[in-house]
Amino acid sequence: MALTSSSTFAQILAEYKDTANYEANGSAAEARRFATSIRYLLIEMPNSSVKGSNQVGFSKGELERQLKQAEQYARTTGATQIKRAAFREMRALG
Repeated sequence: MALTSSSTFAQILAEYKDTANYEANGSAAEARRFATSIRYLLIEMPNSSVKGSNQVGFSKGELERQLKQAEQYARTTGATQIKRAAFREMRALG
């Protein structure tokens, strides 16, 4: 699902969960979607939330680490999708 500025928090979180397995799937496209979902999470999520005596928080540092990792994976994996090129017939073989 493509996230937009009108995406709900639930949609953003669902996209984050749906694409978190990009490495196991070997998908640079999923890594890019995962990175996008993290950017949206960083905008939408508060640093912490308090309800009664319970406090819930998340680590922006961890999300930023995941973002960098996904971006790196997308760059390196996306660049190596074509294994060799056949110039005689002007087509890529993978």
